[in-house]
Amino acid sequence: MCAKQWNEEIKIDGVTYPADQLNRKQDAELLTKILVRRSNSNREKPNKSSYVINVNAEWGAGKTYFVKRWAEDLKHEHPVVYIDAWSNDFMDSPIITVLAEIQEQLLETIDKSHLTQAKRKSFKNIGISVLPKILAALVKRYGGFDIEDLFVDENSDTCTSPSTQNNKSLDLSAAMEAMTTQAFKEHSDYKKGVKELKGTIKELVKYSIEKPKGGLQATARDYPAFIFIDELDRCRPTYAVEMLEAIKHIFDIEGLVIVVSTHTEELQHTIKALYGNDFNADNYLRRFFDTKYHLDVGISASLLEANCDFTVSAFISRR
Repeated sequence: MCAKQWNEEIKIDGVTYPADQLNRKQDAELLTKILVRRSNSNREKPNKSSYVINVNAEWGAGKTYFVKRWAEDLKHEHPVVYIDAWSNDFMDSPIITVLAEIQEQLLETIDKSHLTQAKRKSFKNIGISVLPKILAALVKRYGGFDIEDLFVDENSDTCTSPSTQNNKSLDLSAAMEAMTTQAFKEHSDYKKGVKELKGTIKELVKYSIEKPKGGLQATARDYPAFIFIDELDRCRPTYAVEMLEAIKHIFDIEGLVIVVSTHTEELQHTIKALYGNDFNADNYLRRFFDTKYHLDVGISASLLEANCDFTVSAFISRR
């Protein structure tokens, strides 16, 4: 299977993208070399991890065009998943969004004749058995105790005897002990669930590389797998922050490169909408990104000719 040249028009998911007028091919090739090298370096370290890059450009600068064409180019040599975060932010959990897209898009690239029935079921139902544990731990749901009922109401007209007060104290002590036990159990379940989930994703990526379907078999596919998350800056604040946290804590998996495409200044405003105007959103984002890359926009005659209708201006000038 041959990749479309960047100087050619291309159709991706039913949408036609014009030929490259901003020399984005050069950006893509440079980033690919850097990210493959750094991801492979991470895989050799004792503390193996993913590699996360923030591709930054203003709205209207062609970020989606760039990452769509770049992702399409990479598919011939690497597993690739593209996620439009904005179109999915109606979902309650970004974890479910990312998992569903990884499952659907990577499974589509695998020659399923190499999968046993058990393995096929494991990939198709990725996360189903462990997601409740992970989500339960994240929202910190403890065993259903109503703490208010365990305290004596000082404003109540009802008199309570010393023995009743002792019982209240015992009830509270027992409740706190039960809550602590539940907290430890949920933490343990969370760690086991995340470990199991990461193992399944790593295996899915491995099959996508080693057992590709159809025309992909004609190319030499290799690590890393690329996960593109686009339009995060347009999402509602809670969803955007939860996505960043999921990238750091759930999808920090060796062999993955995660490309987060944003207008980063707008993403900072989104974060401040959640934490307040005095919050240092720039420092906050540094926790999640290993590096940043800014897409420059250079205006050229060929770009103007490709995207502007000069017949209108010519008509006006003649008048």
